[in-house]
Amino acid sequence: MRGHIRKRSGPAGVSYQVIVPTTRDPISGRVRQVSATAHTKREAEELLSRMLSEVHGGQHGGPDVSMGELFERWYELASPDWSPKTALETRRYLNNYLIPHLGKVKVRKVTTASLDGLYTKLRKSGGRKGAPLSPSSVRRIHVAVRGALTQAKRWGWIVHNPAADASPGKLKAAEITPPDAAAVAKLIRAAGAEESEFGIFLRMAATTGARRAELCALRWSDIDMAKGSLVIRRAMVEHPGGGFLVKDTKTHASRRIAIDPVMVKALASHRVRMAARGLAAGTPLGKHAYVFSYALDCADPWRPDVVTRRFVRLRDRLGLEDVRLHDLRHFVATRMLADGVAVPTVSGCLGHASSATTLNVYAHFLAASDRDAA
Repeated sequence: MRGHIRKRSGPAGVSYQVIVPTTRDPISGRVRQVSATAHTKREAEELLSRMLSEVHGGQHGGPDVSMGELFERWYELASPDWSPKTALETRRYLNNYLIPHLGKVKVRKVTTASLDGLYTKLRKSGGRKGAPLSPSSVRRIHVAVRGALTQAKRWGWIVHNPAADASPGKLKAAEITPPDAAAVAKLIRAAGAEESEFGIFLRMAATTGARRAELCALRWSDIDMAKGSLVIRRAMVEHPGGGFLVKDTKTHASRRIAIDPVMVKALASHRVRMAARGLAAGTPLGKHAYVFSYALDCADPWRPDVVTRRFVRLRDRLGLEDVRLHDLRHFVATRMLADGVAVPTVSGCLGHASSATTLNVYAHFLAASDRDAA
Protein backbone atom coordinates (compact mmCIF):
# COMPACT_ATOMS: atom_id res chain seq x y z
CA MET A 1 0.00 0.00 0.00
CA ARG A 2 1.64 3.25 -1.17
CA GLY A 3 0.69 6.89 -0.72
CA HIS A 4 1.60 10.04 -2.58
CA ILE A 5 2.36 13.73 -2.04
CA ARG A 6 0.44 16.46 -3.85
CA LYS A 7 1.87 19.98 -4.11
CA ARG A 8 -0.75 22.69 -3.63
CA SER A 9 -0.62 26.47 -4.07
CA GLY A 10 -2.93 28.96 -2.42
CA PRO A 11 -3.21 32.43 -0.89
CA ALA A 12 -1.20 31.25 2.11
CA GLY A 13 1.59 29.94 -0.10
CA VAL A 14 2.76 26.46 -1.09
CA SER A 15 1.78 23.38 0.94
CA TYR A 16 2.03 19.64 0.48
CA GLN A 17 -0.90 17.27 0.91
CA VAL A 18 -0.02 13.69 1.94
CA ILE A 19 -2.58 11.07 0.88
CA VAL A 20 -2.41 7.40 1.95
CA PRO A 21 -5.03 4.74 0.98
CA THR A 22 -6.13 2.45 3.79
CA THR A 23 -8.76 -0.24 3.13
CA ARG A 24 -11.77 -0.84 0.91
CA ASP A 25 -15.21 -0.13 2.39
CA PRO A 26 -17.16 -3.44 2.33
CA ILE A 27 -20.44 -1.58 1.91
CA SER A 28 -19.67 0.93 -0.84
CA GLY A 29 -16.61 -0.76 -2.37
CA ARG A 30 -14.71 2.54 -2.37
CA VAL A 31 -11.09 2.73 -1.24
CA ARG A 32 -10.73 4.77 1.92
CA GLN A 33 -7.85 7.16 2.43
CA VAL A 34 -6.37 9.44 5.08
CA SER A 35 -4.66 12.73 4.41
CA ALA A 36 -2.59 15.38 6.16
CA THR A 37 -0.85 18.64 5.21
CA ALA A 38 2.83 19.67 5.53
CA HIS A 39 4.51 23.03 4.90
CA THR A 40 7.69 21.70 3.20
CA LYS A 41 8.46 18.79 0.94
CA ARG A 42 10.82 17.30 3.53
CA GLU A 43 8.12 17.43 6.20
CA ALA A 44 5.70 15.85 3.72
CA GLU A 45 8.08 12.96 3.03
CA GLU A 46 8.54 12.35 6.76
CA LEU A 47 4.78 12.56 7.29
CA LEU A 48 4.16 10.09 4.44
CA SER A 49 6.58 7.60 5.98
CA ARG A 50 4.94 7.93 9.40
CA MET A 51 1.39 7.61 8.02
CA LEU A 52 2.29 4.51 6.02
CA SER A 53 3.69 2.96 9.20
CA GLU A 54 0.48 3.84 11.07
CA VAL A 55 -1.70 2.33 8.34
CA HIS A 56 0.29 -0.91 8.38
CA GLY A 57 -0.04 -0.89 12.17
CA GLY A 58 -3.81 -0.64 11.94
CA GLN A 59 -4.26 2.90 13.24
CA HIS A 60 -6.15 4.01 10.12
CA GLY A 61 -7.89 0.71 9.43
CA GLY A 62 -11.42 1.93 8.99
CA PRO A 63 -13.64 4.86 8.07
CA ASP A 64 -14.25 7.72 10.43
CA VAL A 65 -17.65 6.42 11.49
CA SER A 66 -19.35 6.55 14.86
CA MET A 67 -20.40 3.66 17.06
CA GLY A 68 -23.99 4.68 16.43
CA GLU A 69 -23.59 4.02 12.71
CA LEU A 70 -21.80 0.76 13.42
CA PHE A 71 -24.60 -0.41 15.72
CA GLU A 72 -27.21 0.31 13.06
CA ARG A 73 -25.28 -1.44 10.26
CA TRP A 74 -24.52 -4.43 12.47
CA TYR A 75 -28.13 -4.74 13.65
CA GLU A 76 -29.44 -4.54 10.07
CA LEU A 77 -27.01 -7.26 8.99
CA ALA A 78 -27.33 -9.65 11.94
CA SER A 79 -30.91 -9.34 13.25
CA PRO A 80 -32.63 -11.29 10.41
CA ASP A 81 -30.93 -14.44 11.73
CA TRP A 82 -32.08 -13.87 15.33
CA SER A 83 -35.31 -14.88 17.01
CA PRO A 84 -37.89 -12.07 17.30
CA LYS A 85 -37.30 -11.92 21.06
CA THR A 86 -33.52 -11.53 20.66
CA ALA A 87 -33.98 -8.86 18.00
CA LEU A 88 -36.43 -6.93 20.19
CA GLU A 89 -34.24 -7.12 23.32
CA THR A 90 -31.12 -6.09 21.40
CA ARG A 91 -32.96 -3.16 19.84
CA ARG A 92 -34.00 -1.98 23.32
CA TYR A 93 -30.43 -2.21 24.64
CA LEU A 94 -29.18 -0.24 21.66
CA ASN A 95 -31.81 2.50 22.04
CA ASN A 96 -31.74 2.76 25.84
CA TYR A 97 -28.06 2.33 26.66
CA LEU A 98 -25.54 1.91 23.87
CA ILE A 99 -26.50 4.65 21.43
CA PRO A 100 -27.00 7.26 24.22
CA HIS A 101 -23.59 6.43 25.77
CA LEU A 102 -21.47 5.40 22.77
CA GLY A 103 -23.40 6.59 19.72
CA LYS A 104 -21.24 9.66 19.00
CA VAL A 105 -17.89 8.02 19.81
CA LYS A 106 -15.77 7.11 16.79
CA VAL A 107 -15.26 3.37 16.33
CA ARG A 108 -11.48 3.76 16.29
CA LYS A 109 -11.58 5.70 19.57
CA VAL A 110 -13.27 2.95 21.60
CA THR A 111 -10.89 1.24 24.03
CA THR A 112 -11.14 -1.58 26.51
CA ALA A 113 -10.75 0.95 29.32
CA SER A 114 -13.63 3.11 28.03
CA LEU A 115 -15.90 0.05 27.80
CA ASP A 116 -14.98 -1.05 31.31
CA GLY A 117 -15.82 2.47 32.48
CA LEU A 118 -19.24 2.27 30.81
CA TYR A 119 -20.01 -1.13 32.35
CA THR A 120 -19.00 0.12 35.80
CA LYS A 121 -21.25 3.16 35.42
CA LEU A 122 -24.19 1.02 34.32
CA ARG A 123 -23.72 -1.39 37.23
CA LYS A 124 -23.77 1.54 39.66
CA SER A 125 -26.51 3.77 38.27
CA GLY A 126 -27.66 2.59 34.84
CA GLY A 127 -31.14 1.46 35.88
CA ARG A 128 -34.38 3.38 36.38
CA LYS A 129 -34.06 6.58 38.42
CA GLY A 130 -30.35 5.99 38.93
CA ALA A 131 -30.70 2.50 40.37
CA PRO A 132 -28.05 -0.13 39.58
CA LEU A 133 -28.55 -2.02 36.33
CA SER A 134 -28.74 -5.78 36.81
CA PRO A 135 -25.61 -7.84 36.07
CA SER A 136 -27.53 -9.83 33.43
CA SER A 137 -28.48 -6.64 31.57
CA VAL A 138 -24.90 -5.38 31.64
CA ARG A 139 -23.79 -8.75 30.31
CA ARG A 140 -26.29 -8.55 27.42
CA ILE A 141 -25.11 -5.02 26.64
CA HIS A 142 -21.54 -6.32 26.49
CA VAL A 143 -22.61 -9.09 24.11
CA ALA A 144 -24.11 -6.49 21.76
CA VAL A 145 -20.98 -4.28 21.91
CA ARG A 146 -18.71 -7.24 21.27
CA GLY A 147 -20.85 -8.43 18.37
CA ALA A 148 -20.85 -5.02 16.70
CA LEU A 149 -17.09 -4.53 17.12
CA THR A 150 -16.44 -8.07 15.86
CA GLN A 151 -18.27 -7.10 12.69
CA ALA A 152 -16.22 -3.89 12.48
CA LYS A 153 -13.07 -6.01 12.62
CA ARG A 154 -14.36 -8.28 9.84
CA TRP A 155 -14.97 -5.19 7.72
CA GLY A 156 -11.43 -3.99 8.32
CA TRP A 157 -12.50 -0.94 10.31
CA ILE A 158 -10.40 -1.93 13.34
CA VAL A 159 -7.50 -4.29 13.86
CA HIS A 160 -8.33 -5.36 17.42
CA ASN A 161 -11.71 -5.76 19.12
CA PRO A 162 -11.46 -3.83 22.42
CA ALA A 163 -14.57 -5.57 23.77
CA ALA A 164 -12.75 -8.92 23.68
CA ASP A 165 -10.75 -7.89 26.77
CA ALA A 166 -13.48 -5.88 28.51
CA SER A 167 -14.93 -6.93 31.88
CA PRO A 168 -18.73 -6.58 32.17
CA GLY A 169 -18.67 -8.19 35.61
CA LYS A 170 -19.45 -11.63 36.91
CA LEU A 171 -22.95 -12.99 36.46
CA LYS A 172 -24.10 -14.82 39.56
CA ALA A 173 -26.61 -17.60 39.04
CA ALA A 174 -29.98 -16.66 40.52
CA GLU A 175 -31.13 -18.93 43.32
CA ILE A 176 -34.42 -20.64 42.52
CA THR A 177 -37.10 -20.10 45.18
CA PRO A 178 -40.28 -21.79 43.93
CA PRO A 179 -43.58 -21.19 45.72
CA ASP A 180 -44.93 -23.93 47.97
CA ALA A 181 -47.90 -26.10 47.06
CA ALA A 182 -50.27 -24.15 49.30
CA ALA A 183 -49.50 -20.86 47.52
CA VAL A 184 -49.90 -22.46 44.09
CA ALA A 185 -53.24 -24.01 45.05
CA LYS A 186 -54.41 -20.65 46.42
CA LEU A 187 -53.56 -18.95 43.11
CA ILE A 188 -55.33 -21.61 41.03
CA ARG A 189 -58.49 -21.51 43.16
CA ALA A 190 -58.65 -17.70 43.10
CA ALA A 191 -58.06 -17.60 39.33
CA GLY A 192 -60.78 -20.20 38.75
CA ALA A 193 -63.22 -18.21 40.86
CA GLU A 194 -62.41 -15.13 38.79
CA GLU A 195 -62.76 -16.99 35.48
CA SER A 196 -62.61 -20.73 34.84
CA GLU A 197 -60.46 -20.25 31.74
CA PHE A 198 -57.80 -18.35 33.71
CA GLY A 199 -57.84 -20.99 36.43
CA ILE A 200 -57.19 -23.71 33.84
CA PHE A 201 -54.31 -21.70 32.40
CA LEU A 202 -52.59 -21.43 35.79
CA ARG A 203 -53.26 -25.09 36.56
CA MET A 204 -51.62 -26.10 33.29
CA ALA A 205 -48.64 -23.87 34.05
CA ALA A 206 -48.31 -25.45 37.50
CA THR A 207 -48.62 -29.06 36.30
CA THR A 208 -46.85 -29.12 32.92
CA GLY A 209 -44.01 -26.65 33.42
CA ALA A 210 -44.74 -25.13 30.01
CA ARG A 211 -43.67 -21.56 29.37
CA ARG A 212 -46.24 -18.76 29.39
CA ALA A 213 -45.74 -18.12 25.65
CA GLU A 214 -46.12 -21.84 24.88
CA LEU A 215 -49.45 -22.14 26.69
CA CYS A 216 -50.76 -19.05 24.89
CA ALA A 217 -49.92 -20.71 21.55
CA LEU A 218 -51.49 -24.07 22.47
CA ARG A 219 -54.19 -25.29 20.07
CA TRP A 220 -56.89 -27.88 20.61
CA SER A 221 -55.26 -29.97 17.89
CA ASP A 222 -52.20 -30.25 20.16
CA ILE A 223 -54.17 -32.02 22.91
CA ASP A 224 -54.93 -35.76 22.90
CA MET A 225 -57.69 -36.26 25.47
CA ALA A 226 -57.75 -40.04 25.04
CA LYS A 227 -54.04 -40.46 25.76
CA GLY A 228 -53.91 -37.69 28.35
CA SER A 229 -51.12 -35.72 26.71
CA LEU A 230 -50.37 -32.54 24.84
CA VAL A 231 -47.65 -31.46 22.43
CA ILE A 232 -45.83 -28.16 22.73
CA ARG A 233 -45.04 -27.09 19.15
CA ARG A 234 -44.98 -23.28 19.15
CA ALA A 235 -44.85 -20.13 21.25
CA MET A 236 -46.17 -16.57 21.16
CA VAL A 237 -43.41 -13.97 20.90
CA GLU A 238 -43.34 -10.19 20.65
CA HIS A 239 -42.36 -8.91 17.20
CA PRO A 240 -39.68 -6.16 16.93
CA GLY A 241 -41.99 -4.21 14.63
CA GLY A 242 -44.86 -4.37 17.11
CA GLY A 243 -47.51 -6.93 17.99
CA PHE A 244 -47.08 -10.66 18.53
CA LEU A 245 -46.53 -13.66 16.29
CA VAL A 246 -46.61 -17.44 16.67
CA LYS A 247 -43.32 -19.25 16.05
CA ASP A 248 -41.68 -22.54 16.90
CA THR A 249 -40.47 -23.21 20.43
CA LYS A 250 -37.33 -21.77 22.01
CA THR A 251 -35.32 -24.92 21.22
CA HIS A 252 -37.00 -25.32 17.77
CA ALA A 253 -38.27 -28.78 18.76
CA SER A 254 -41.70 -30.03 19.82
CA ARG A 255 -42.19 -32.07 22.99
CA ARG A 256 -44.97 -34.25 24.40
CA ILE A 257 -46.13 -33.77 28.00
CA ALA A 258 -48.43 -36.06 29.94
CA ILE A 259 -51.36 -34.44 31.75
CA ASP A 260 -53.22 -35.84 34.75
CA PRO A 261 -56.86 -37.06 34.62
CA VAL A 262 -58.15 -34.02 36.54
CA MET A 263 -56.50 -31.72 33.98
CA VAL A 264 -57.99 -33.76 31.10
CA LYS A 265 -61.46 -33.45 32.61
CA ALA A 266 -61.06 -29.70 33.13
CA LEU A 267 -59.88 -29.23 29.53
CA ALA A 268 -62.78 -31.28 28.17
CA SER A 269 -65.29 -29.09 30.04
CA HIS A 270 -63.45 -25.98 28.86
CA ARG A 271 -63.65 -27.11 25.23
CA VAL A 272 -67.39 -27.74 25.55
CA ARG A 273 -67.88 -24.22 26.89
CA MET A 274 -65.77 -22.67 24.11
CA ALA A 275 -67.63 -24.63 21.42
CA ALA A 276 -71.03 -23.68 22.88
CA ARG A 277 -70.01 -20.02 23.03
CA GLY A 278 -69.05 -20.06 19.38
CA LEU A 279 -72.14 -21.94 18.20
CA ALA A 280 -74.39 -19.51 20.09
CA ALA A 281 -72.96 -16.77 17.90
CA GLY A 282 -73.00 -18.90 14.75
CA THR A 283 -69.20 -19.28 14.78
CA PRO A 284 -67.93 -22.85 15.32
CA LEU A 285 -64.40 -23.52 16.50
CA GLY A 286 -61.92 -23.36 13.63
CA LYS A 287 -59.46 -26.07 12.63
CA HIS A 288 -56.61 -24.19 14.30
CA ALA A 289 -58.57 -22.93 17.32
CA TYR A 290 -56.49 -21.90 20.32
CA VAL A 291 -57.15 -23.32 23.78
CA PHE A 292 -56.99 -19.88 25.39
CA SER A 293 -58.79 -17.24 23.36
CA TYR A 294 -61.50 -14.62 23.76
CA ALA A 295 -62.45 -14.77 20.08
CA LEU A 296 -65.72 -16.58 19.35
CA ASP A 297 -63.98 -18.98 16.96
CA CYS A 298 -60.83 -19.07 19.17
CA ALA A 299 -58.72 -17.91 16.22
CA ASP A 300 -56.78 -15.31 18.23
CA PRO A 301 -54.66 -16.48 21.20
CA TRP A 302 -54.11 -14.72 24.49
CA ARG A 303 -51.15 -12.35 24.57
CA PRO A 304 -48.40 -13.35 27.03
CA ASP A 305 -47.99 -9.82 28.39
CA VAL A 306 -51.72 -9.55 29.10
CA VAL A 307 -51.62 -12.88 30.98
CA THR A 308 -48.71 -11.66 33.10
CA ARG A 309 -50.44 -8.40 34.03
CA ARG A 310 -53.54 -10.32 35.02
CA PHE A 311 -51.48 -12.74 37.12
CA VAL A 312 -49.71 -9.85 38.89
CA ARG A 313 -53.04 -8.26 39.85
CA LEU A 314 -54.24 -11.61 41.20
CA ARG A 315 -51.13 -12.48 43.21
CA ASP A 316 -50.95 -8.95 44.69
CA ARG A 317 -54.55 -9.22 45.79
CA LEU A 318 -53.74 -12.52 47.51
CA GLY A 319 -50.66 -11.14 49.26
CA LEU A 320 -48.25 -13.30 47.22
CA GLU A 321 -46.14 -10.46 45.80
CA ASP A 322 -42.96 -12.57 45.70
CA VAL A 323 -44.47 -15.15 43.32
CA ARG A 324 -43.92 -14.65 39.58
CA LEU A 325 -45.83 -16.41 36.84
CA HIS A 326 -42.56 -18.04 35.70
CA ASP A 327 -42.16 -19.46 39.23
CA LEU A 328 -44.93 -21.96 38.44
CA ARG A 329 -42.49 -23.50 35.96
CA HIS A 330 -39.85 -23.69 38.71
CA PHE A 331 -42.49 -25.24 40.98
CA VAL A 332 -43.03 -28.09 38.51
CA ALA A 333 -39.31 -28.69 38.00
CA THR A 334 -38.37 -28.72 41.67
CA ARG A 335 -41.32 -30.93 42.64
CA MET A 336 -40.36 -33.49 40.02
CA LEU A 337 -36.70 -33.45 41.06
CA ALA A 338 -37.68 -33.77 44.74
CA ASP A 339 -39.83 -36.79 43.88
CA GLY A 340 -36.85 -38.49 42.23
CA VAL A 341 -37.80 -37.98 38.59
CA ALA A 342 -34.72 -38.44 36.40
CA VAL A 343 -33.05 -35.22 35.24
CA PRO A 344 -33.35 -36.11 31.50
CA THR A 345 -37.10 -36.58 31.98
CA VAL A 346 -37.43 -33.24 33.75
CA SER A 347 -35.32 -31.60 31.04
CA GLY A 348 -37.56 -33.02 28.30
CA CYS A 349 -40.72 -31.87 30.08
CA LEU A 350 -39.40 -28.34 30.50
CA GLY A 351 -38.12 -28.14 26.93
CA HIS A 352 -34.50 -27.46 27.88
CA ALA A 353 -31.91 -27.86 25.15
CA SER A 354 -30.08 -30.49 27.23
CA SER A 355 -29.95 -32.02 30.70
CA ALA A 356 -26.94 -29.80 31.38
CA THR A 357 -29.21 -26.75 31.23
CA THR A 358 -31.53 -28.29 33.81
CA LEU A 359 -28.60 -29.11 36.09
CA ASN A 360 -27.23 -25.57 35.79
CA VAL A 361 -30.56 -23.90 36.53
CA TYR A 362 -31.46 -26.12 39.48
CA ALA A 363 -27.97 -26.86 40.84
CA HIS A 364 -28.70 -25.11 44.15
CA PHE A 365 -31.98 -26.97 44.63
CA LEU A 366 -30.34 -30.32 43.83
CA ALA A 367 -27.64 -29.60 46.41
CA ALA A 368 -30.31 -28.85 49.03
CA SER A 369 -32.16 -32.07 48.16
CA ASP A 370 -28.92 -33.98 48.54
CA ARG A 371 -28.46 -32.61 52.08
CA ASP A 372 -32.04 -33.61 52.96
CA ALA A 373 -31.38 -37.12 51.66
CA ALA A 374 -28.22 -37.37 53.76
